[in-house]
Amino acid sequence: MKLKALIVLLLFSAHLLAVDRIAIFDFPGEGVSNNQSKTFTDRVRNALVSYAQFEVMEREKFEAIMEEQKMQLSGICNEDCIVEVGQVAGVQYMVSGDIRDLGNTLYLAARIIDVETSRLMASQDMTVPANDVEALLKAAPELADAIMQQFVEKKGITAGGYQTIVDDSELGKLRLSISEPDIQLVIDGRSRGTISRKDIIIQLTPGQHDIQIIKDGFESQKTTVAIQSRTVTSKAIELKSTGAVIEELVDWSFLTIESVPSEAMVVIDGIEYGQTFFQDKIAPGKHTVRLSKPLYYSVVKEIVLDPGGMLPLDLNLKPNYGSVSINSEPAGARIMLNHRQELQTTPHTVTPLQSGQYDLSISFPDYRDDNRTVTISDGVETKINATLIPAFGWLDLASDPTGAQVLIDGRDIGVTPLTKHRLPSGNYVLSIKTEYYKEYQQMITIEDGKSLQQDIALLADFGRLSVQGFPEGARILVDGKFSGKVPSIIEPVSVGSHNVKIEAGEHFKSHDQEIFIGLNDMAGIQVNLKELTGSLIASSNPPGASIIVDGQITRTEGGEIVVTPYTIPKLWTGSHEIAFKLDGFAEATQTITIREDQREVLQVNLEKLIYIKSRKQAVWRSALIPGLGQIYEERTVTGGLYLASQLALFYMLVDARSEYETLHQDYLDKRTFYTEFIGSQDQIAALWTDVEDAYDLSESNYQKQQITMGLIAGAYLWNIADAWLFMPKRTESSWSTNIHTDGHSIAARVSVKLP
Repeated sequence: MKLKALIVLLLFSAHLLAVDRIAIFDFPGEGVSNNQSKTFTDRVRNALVSYAQFEVMEREKFEAIMEEQKMQLSGICNEDCIVEVGQVAGVQYMVSGDIRDLGNTLYLAARIIDVETSRLMASQDMTVPANDVEALLKAAPELADAIMQQFVEKKGITAGGYQTIVDDSELGKLRLSISEPDIQLVIDGRSRGTISRKDIIIQLTPGQHDIQIIKDGFESQKTTVAIQSRTVTSKAIELKSTGAVIEELVDWSFLTIESVPSEAMVVIDGIEYGQTFFQDKIAPGKHTVRLSKPLYYSVVKEIVLDPGGMLPLDLNLKPNYGSVSINSEPAGARIMLNHRQELQTTPHTVTPLQSGQYDLSISFPDYRDDNRTVTISDGVETKINATLIPAFGWLDLASDPTGAQVLIDGRDIGVTPLTKHRLPSGNYVLSIKTEYYKEYQQMITIEDGKSLQQDIALLADFGRLSVQGFPEGARILVDGKFSGKVPSIIEPVSVGSHNVKIEAGEHFKSHDQEIFIGLNDMAGIQVNLKELTGSLIASSNPPGASIIVDGQITRTEGGEIVVTPYTIPKLWTGSHEIAFKLDGFAEATQTITIREDQREVLQVNLEKLIYIKSRKQAVWRSALIPGLGQIYEERTVTGGLYLASQLALFYMLVDARSEYETLHQDYLDKRTFYTEFIGSQDQIAALWTDVEDAYDLSESNYQKQQITMGLIAGAYLWNIADAWLFMPKRTESSWSTNIHTDGHSIAARVSVKLP
């Protein structure tokens, strides 16, 4: 017994020696009394004492060490100062914080600093109403518990009691399918108690593990499994009965677990039992219960179950998340958190987001990325307002003269003036060029969010050209490009040699020459274009005919119409159509070619006109309109009589048809009345007489229409026959001769026209 007690004592001492030491730096108070701040610090210290894995240095001992080193325990102290105090006190960790008055509330903050590495191990803040001492003192253990939850999570140790434990993300899982329930599970020589389930999920560290299944009345089964990180390994075990009698013993307890929030994963002694609400039989004895849920701190509870007993647990998981609200100028920026892109753009709130540090990147096209590290605290919305820096600037460019072409690195971006033309930040080659001016080049730098203003005066590179001469209005072409009309001063003209051509159409000989234009020089050209003309002697037989050239009658300079014979002194070279007109003679037309500086001769014989009218012409005219053929034959009275008679007969026919409709309708009405009348024989006979009289009148009118139509047809046919038979006879005849010469040969023509 003494040996056993000694071993226990040694183990306990070793445990104490391995415990980390923590000292509490007094919380400076702003807006609270010195007594209240010291009391708050003491309550934080007392709360930390309950954590068995840590040795908290007493206030008196801590003050004595500081007094010995001539150091103060309170007041504003930065992290370097706190680390120095911890080193002097000989502790591994220092707890510090402060209390600040924010008006209606008190802001409380606490943190744990690793003395050796100066690393911030945990940080937490909270607020309480001002002037509420009870709330202030009650917040002390809550604040202490919050920073310790974070601390043990980072350290990867079990805090003991009702605390958080190490992250299980690197563990593997073993899924056992056992043929019998209520087995005793032994892992690596350590019993996990009696488990009532057949399907068991066990959380294990990566590596080899020995598994043993024990149940009374069955053969014990042993196996070795290899567990890999974040991997589920499945194993089926079939127990074989030994045939022995199984003694029924009460080897279980009843455990219920509720949690806030619900649906937390229940792990008992490393074995997963599903989610809360949990209710099941568990083997009696000591167990470690752990609840975990994403975005919450895991909690662990050491419990002892009595055989046949019942234990209810009600556990709360503290949130391990906050949120971040991100705004940017400009809005619509892309958000990246730890290199994971959010679907939404700014403004946007990312929630829930597990507490911790994140790499935040806010990016927008043509702006510099805003990269920063943000810390997400439990239950706190972190606000980010980012003003993105433009990765571009603006170019304001003016030139004299305006309208010059602007090129950036050889790329055309428009013409001057340019206002607020946006360009990505960087260096560029600016080129400005326009015709008749020297090209301007400069290296420019566009800076983020800044406007570069340039006002460039281009250097002239041109002269002038004066063109005078005849005829006015002649076209001036410089290097093939139309540049004006004579007379004209053309400017600007680029410095150098140019081809100048002056043309006035097909009737003038064009002028073509090379000329050199100097800088700011005036070059001149005086030119008289030669006219391309010849002359024409025109005569006719008989003389006295007017002369029409290309549709225009020829006149003297005084405006009088000329007649043959006549010499036209100037005609443009080329082909012309010459017509001669004289009353009583047929018009004669000839085509002649006028050559430059030569005189042509043209003589024509005119043919006398004798008009003989045709019977066919008279007949078809009379067939179209009665009397028109006779008028064509110059028998105007006869034609008028035919036309008047036809119109009179048509009028009589129309009048008779109108009267017939009235008489016929009267006949029909009387006949209808007669057929429907009921009366004496004399009355009926009188009515029949009326019907017969009406019929006779209607028939008489109808016969009149037939006679009129016959007269119309007869008069029309006789009108046509008259136009053929009684056309006037003519016996005139005409002889004519036509002699023509073109200056090289003579031709004669004799023609006779008979009636």
